[in-house]
Amino acid sequence: MAFSTKPILGDRFARLLFEGDAPPVEMRPGDFIGIPARRRHRVEWTTPDEPTVWLAVHYGPTR
Repeated sequence: MAFSTKPILGDRFARLLFEGDAPPVEMRPGDFIGIPARRRHRVEWTTPDEPTVWLAVHYGPTR
């Protein structure tokens, strides 16, 4: 199955909100962001006509 990366609403594909911050963070395919532990956030919007895959990688000091 092939996926398209055609822009929707300009070049935005997803919008993230962080508690207390404005404006939202807009992301495109291939973008990444480091989110500190316990930082409140949510995905406000994703492109409705395309599948969206989020990958969370948790890292930190080893015990």
